[in-house]
Amino acid sequence: MVKQKCEIDSFTASDLIADFRNQNMSVNKNVENIACNQDILIQALEIRKSQDKEFILDGHFCLLNKSGNIERISFITFQQLYPEAIVLLTENPEVIIKRRFERDGIVCALHNIEQFQQEEKQYAIEVAHQLNIPIFTSKGSTDLEKAVEFIYTICKGELHER
Repeated sequence: MVKQKCEIDSFTASDLIADFRNQNMSVNKNVENIACNQDILIQALEIRKSQDKEFILDGHFCLLNKSGNIERISFITFQQLYPEAIVLLTENPEVIIKRRFERDGIVCALHNIEQFQQEEKQYAIEVAHQLNIPIFTSKGSTDLEKAVEFIYTICKGELHER
């Protein structure tokens, strides 16, 4: 939907990292070395940026570390990425639980999903504030059109100029 309306490519952070490292990410979503992966992401994005084309980076503000605990991605990473805006996609935790089970065969506890989503939302707002960039937070798949419209305004330069 975004690609058609905005004519812009999108990449997931995990795919860029995996492509750069030439390996696949863990299915269980726990990350062995979060800081190292963010350094790799920055390098992979520098290659994309050198092509002088705008793109959307689909990623997280928090990850589960190798112990399964929520860990914020370093603010330095976001300073280096310097995004034009943030679109935080949220979803009903029950929907996330169902998707994780269907996709990966992993059973997640409702409170873990709620806690992760709350931490990610809080941190995304902090990052947007510190970088002085606009943020849009979805309320789930029911308002994806609003998220696409927000992205469209960014692509057309209709929000704020830096």
